[in-house]
Amino acid sequence: MKTVSEIVRLGPVIPVLAFDSVEQGEHVSRALHVGGVKVPEITLIASRRRRRARSSACRRG
Repeated sequence: MKTVSEIVRLGPVIPVLAFDSVEQGEHVSRALHVGGVKVPEITLIASRRRRRARSSACRRG
């Protein structure tokens, strides 16, 4: 396993990416890799609909 220092040395810039779906993340990540970006930070976010539903449920108690 590589250390954080070793990973950071792979690329001077680590883009932070957020996606609504695994498929979207997969396609963009592969394209970035082909383009030379070797170390992205990826966040998978819940869909807006699910976030709204969760928010409504929390307000209702």
